[in-house]
Amino acid sequence: MAASESPLRLTIRFSNSTPDLPLDIPNPETTTVASLKSTLRETLPKLSLRRLRFIHQGRILPDADPLLDALDPKQKGKFPLHTRIFLNCSIGDVLDPADLASESRIASQPAKRHAAPAAPAARPEARRERGFDRLLSAGFSPAEVNQLRLQFRSVHAARHTPDTMPSTEAMRALEDAWMDDNGPSAAAGSEETLAGGDDMAGAGGGVGALLDVFLQGIFTGFFLPMGSLAWLLREEGMWSKRRQVAVVFGVVVSVVVGLLRVISGEGE
Repeated sequence: MAASESPLRLTIRFSNSTPDLPLDIPNPETTTVASLKSTLRETLPKLSLRRLRFIHQGRILPDADPLLDALDPKQKGKFPLHTRIFLNCSIGDVLDPADLASESRIASQPAKRHAAPAAPAARPEARRERGFDRLLSAGFSPAEVNQLRLQFRSVHAARHTPDTMPSTEAMRALEDAWMDDNGPSAAAGSEETLAGGDDMAGAGGGVGALLDVFLQGIFTGFFLPMGSLAWLLREEGMWSKRRQVAVVFGVVVSVVVGLLRVISGEGE
């Protein structure tokens, strides 16, 4: 792969609630993964002592590899440098001084480019792990996978009530999407899917599940109009947009029915 003439445009997506961070790397062919970690620690001091691991398409990027080799290990040139690459960052436990020193030492060493690897021999297809369990074969320990999963779940927990949280299978699909997202359109699709448990129910259960969501929202708004409005105003984000629309519709119907009763009573 020839040396780049333009910066590598990255967007770092974190496993916790830290907002996405855009970074432009001027020399991705000589900037190692460890150097990127050092840059991240300087940019976000709250991460200065935490274990950081970059994940791209389900692979952990090695610290000593130049970014171009790490992102494109087979050197197929599959991404043009002018496009923005989404790079996932797992935030782990607090590192001890020895680990930090080792990372700094690797970051200070010159990057060494790798020759394109030979095509691997065909292997029998093994059972594919789901979600963050894929990282077990990439070097994560079970405890680290569990920590990452808890971070991922807590980011979106505020969007749901306990009874609308996605199922375990749905969460595994969302974890897969988080690891495999590599562009704005894929990222937007993932975020849209996470917008509410009711939307996940509609996707997984079909029209019947979606109809249940609307009916539950309408009945809630109709029989508990004041309580529903107070809940919507005080607990923003706890219901999906579809359920909110259904609840508001139920409140409107309740008010209209009440007005009609008052008008008919006055007419008599």
